[in-house]
Amino acid sequence: MMLAALLLAVGLSAQDYSQPDFTHSEGTPWCFELEITGEPQDCAAQLANDTILMFDYTADAIEDEWGDTLARLDISHHAFDGTLLQTLSEEVGRTYALPEVADINNDGAEEILIPTYTGNVNTVWQVYQNVESQFVHAGEVSGLGLEYDAEVGLPAISSRGSASTWYRSVWFLDSGALILAYELETDLGFETCSIVEGAAMSESPQSAEEIIAACQAGMEGAEQ
Repeated sequence: MMLAALLLAVGLSAQDYSQPDFTHSEGTPWCFELEITGEPQDCAAQLANDTILMFDYTADAIEDEWGDTLARLDISHHAFDGTLLQTLSEEVGRTYALPEVADINNDGAEEILIPTYTGNVNTVWQVYQNVESQFVHAGEVSGLGLEYDAEVGLPAISSRGSASTWYRSVWFLDSGALILAYELETDLGFETCSIVEGAAMSESPQSAEEIIAACQAGMEGAEQ
């Protein structure tokens, strides 16, 4: 990747991103280079197939129920020769996270993860999957960050429910659909584990009983 390169503004076209000295005229940085401030920040991401995603925010004239000003996020997907491949848009509130690209289901193609709102701890993420060279909205999750969990072989996200309660949601992603496999609740105060099975539970390599047993064993081990 050209880690030092800066990218093309949405309004420009037909520039060659592959040149090592290429710079974006407005200095749009890579998303992973930014410090999180809680304010919208334009940024860009390069995908493994050498295409470019541009994330551009525009303040809206409306506020959400908490009094925060909403922003419109326009996402444009470009080939390296400047060809516009696709555009997407989202409405975004105050969030303490940045857009990400990651292969969350280990199929060799990256997904777009867009933070749209952050509460006390958890962030709401919109997930777009690349299906036949087009990004489609696959679903929404809430938590600290969605990632591929190699141990279970599925996308997973942790979220905080209270000072002593945590959740681990495991999902199945295929053909533009993000489907819950299960949600594991760990209550550290009562030292209990419980599970809610989702529609994609059959995709889990472990049964509900095995998942709960592993959770309980983990808490017992932490006490020793």
